[in-house]
Amino acid sequence: MKYRIFAATAALAFSAQIFAQPPGGQPGMGQPGMGQPGMGRSQAPDEELPRDVVETLTYHQGYRLANNIQQAAPEAEREPIFNGLRSVLSGERPNEEMIAYFSSPFFQGAQMAQQAGQQGMDAEKVLQGISDALADFPARHEEDEVEAAMQTLQTYMMTMQQAMQTGQQPEGEPPEAELQIISYQQGRELAGQISEGMEEAEVGRFVEGFQAAIDDELDPERQGYFQGYQIGGQLLQQGADPDKLIQAITDVLEGNAPAYSEEQIQTATQTLQRMQQQQQSQQQQAQQGQMQAMQEQAERNQAAGEAFLRENAARDDVVTTLSGLQYEVLEEGEGDKPAAEDIVTVHYTGRLLDGTVFDSSVERGEPTEFPLNRVIPGWTEGLQLMSPGAKYRFWIPANLAYGMQAPPSIGPNQVLDFEVELIKVVE
Repeated sequence: MKYRIFAATAALAFSAQIFAQPPGGQPGMGQPGMGQPGMGRSQAPDEELPRDVVETLTYHQGYRLANNIQQAAPEAEREPIFNGLRSVLSGERPNEEMIAYFSSPFFQGAQMAQQAGQQGMDAEKVLQGISDALADFPARHEEDEVEAAMQTLQTYMMTMQQAMQTGQQPEGEPPEAELQIISYQQGRELAGQISEGMEEAEVGRFVEGFQAAIDDELDPERQGYFQGYQIGGQLLQQGADPDKLIQAITDVLEGNAPAYSEEQIQTATQTLQRMQQQQQSQQQQAQQGQMQAMQEQAERNQAAGEAFLRENAARDDVVTTLSGLQYEVLEEGEGDKPAAEDIVTVHYTGRLLDGTVFDSSVERGEPTEFPLNRVIPGWTEGLQLMSPGAKYRFWIPANLAYGMQAPPSIGPNQVLDFEVELIKVVE
């Protein structure tokens, strides 16, 4: 099976550097102690590239893309690829016949097979998994075999990523046997999705398209047009100048010399690199400033928290455990206390020391359920002191809560104040 990617990867990577705005992360927070909260990342303001630089580099990349297609694309697909590119860049829609084909189950199956190959999967094994599942044949691999294969594959991928991050050349081939197992399993999972979303006849056409892609028997005119249309659409989404791309494609097809000299291209490239370096430097400075501010806030919170805990420990109703956790019994419960491995159902309200509520199942009107060994240490320890029906108040030191990894709604090194009702221990 041959996969026709050509210059798309280089073109899209290039245009992403020039046109795409880096997305800013959103801060996230789950329920208290349920994993690690996410931290949003900030972006330094971007300086806009001069228009002549964008036009020069867009044209240059379009010229390279068109040359690459001329040299690498199979002859039968070459013209359709250019037709698709020019159509989308000119704002034209495919004709009705093409639209019907692109929305057909046959085309969806072909696309799925090609994507499997591009992602490193064994497309024939994927199809085998689809066919077995649709025919209600038992799986060819046990769950523990699939899990072991996945772990081996993940280890391989991590090794490759680490090598690339350190500037080394990745070595070794993907583990073939494990890759086939995972490919087969993906096919079985895919079969469930398509059988739920398609009629029986459509499922048959999907499988036919998948097989046709594996056998390299797809219509080159339709496939080429779709590739060109897809590449052009992605470039437009990233902000490329369609006129400059069309000009570059036309010059290549007509045998014209490039509209920009090597010197102009080099100057534009240097401008892009300089601005990227400036942006990176600004981002690093902003991050350093944020880290410094966070460290100062953490030190203030730490000092305030320690002072509060010392004063709170002197109260008659407050008990301090060996770990430093403090609690007060508001209501006693009855029954067996949970173990760390148990699943519990609770109602709670979490506050900062200034009284700010940062999370509350009570306000949401629905209790929460979780494994006791999957929450912050202060919760794991504290709830094991309670019987069902009990209500306690906990003051959790930062080292038994989120510490420096707290979300912005809490802040680093904060002592947390929780009122907790243990509703039940789930059997």
